[in-house]
Amino acid sequence: MRSLKSWVRPMAVGAALAVAPMAVLPSTPAHADRCIEQIAELGYTGTHVFGEKYRVCEGGGTIAQPVVIQQKNPNTGAWVTVAQGAGSAAYACQGHSPSKRYRMDTTSQGVLFPCA
Repeated sequence: MRSLKSWVRPMAVGAALAVAPMAVLPSTPAHADRCIEQIAELGYTGTHVFGEKYRVCEGGGTIAQPVVIQQKNPNTGAWVTVAQGAGSAAYACQGHSPSKRYRMDTTSQGVLFPCA
């Protein structure tokens, strides 16, 4: 029969080995990826008006940005939000006539698409 000491020693060595990889991790702080370039696109597929907006990071990743697609009411001139999302959004056209103006930001005049 094995003594208690002979059972404890292998368990202690095993526990030390399990913790050892954690001890060799680098202690330098991780730096944040710089995400400077912003991509924004408003387009028309023939059946949908779509928008995409995201930031591109130096490490190759992307960060989704808020997307709001607005449609201009031709009668009142008011801009109405018709779709929104994170990274992308799409509005399904209700027909092709009359053409209406669409935009993704509040400063532009919008783009005329044959999408009612």
